[in-house]
Amino acid sequence: MEAQSDTWFVFEQAGQTEAYGYKDKTGKVTVAPIACLIAPPSRFDDIIAVNGAQGFYYLTKAGKKITLGPRIFDNAPDCENEGTIRFTNFTNGDDNTGLLNKNGDIVIPAQYSDMTRAMNGMVVAWKGATRVDSGHDGHYGHTGGELLLLDTHGNTLVENLSLGGKFDFYEIRDGKLDFYTLKISPEPHPDSDRVNFKGVNGQYYSFVDIDRAFNGWLNNLIEGINKDKLANVVGKDVNVTLRREADNKILSLSPVEFVTAYYDVIAAIFLRKNYSVMRADPVMDIYRDNCDGSMGWRFPAMLVYTKSQDELVFQRTERGYRLLEATMRQ
Repeated sequence: MEAQSDTWFVFEQAGQTEAYGYKDKTGKVTVAPIACLIAPPSRFDDIIAVNGAQGFYYLTKAGKKITLGPRIFDNAPDCENEGTIRFTNFTNGDDNTGLLNKNGDIVIPAQYSDMTRAMNGMVVAWKGATRVDSGHDGHYGHTGGELLLLDTHGNTLVENLSLGGKFDFYEIRDGKLDFYTLKISPEPHPDSDRVNFKGVNGQYYSFVDIDRAFNGWLNNLIEGINKDKLANVVGKDVNVTLRREADNKILSLSPVEFVTAYYDVIAAIFLRKNYSVMRADPVMDIYRDNCDGSMGWRFPAMLVYTKSQDELVFQRTERGYRLLEATMRQ
């Protein structure tokens, strides 16, 4: 059976709970329902993790099953990205992590303490770290070791990616750097939003720091802010939640309606520097992965909030950051 290039969509077998299969876009069943302990990904592009009632395995579009241990995060097995998926080889007597390609072949052996998802054909691998039990329901972390930047064939691009602890694995895993902005140059890139790392080939690999870049973008928006400038970054429809003592009221406003109603409030927040910034959940499903998890490492959502509970959510889209949600006082 040849691998398929289209996306398949999960369905639950009628009359049998917790049995899931996949259909193509025409409705044809491509994977017969499987009894699962945990619901599988909502979409199937190349390779998925199946937590079946008869055991755990990885499944390719060609129907190949690979029996390797799951790489678990937040009580769920890994989700495919860029035609790859992480695995853990418990048969080695450890819980080190490796990488499979879409054909189910091991492209990076399970010899790393942890590893990020594939991002722009690269992963950050944590080598030689010490496992530390967090003391909470079997959760654990790691400490020490070295971070390496690898390509998805296992070749080392950069050693000591952490720059003496400036960035740790968890920051990078959760989207501190935008690996889709990679630039390779003979000298460090001068852009202040970029972080440079010297590669094993003597070239410099640089990536945009997502938080730093957003703060720069926001400062540019605030400088000389007016109604037109705000309207240009407002999404096609803005969901507005009005905080009231009894309940909340939700509105869907056009850019013109939103700016007309709330420009003065927003301008005052910005000009008085009366706000803080943190990461938020993605506003739209298209910015979630096949397992409905956030793709904040590629499409971050940033929450601008005040002590008085005004909130603005800027979602990065293919067209840049757009204001898509707001919570305002009545």
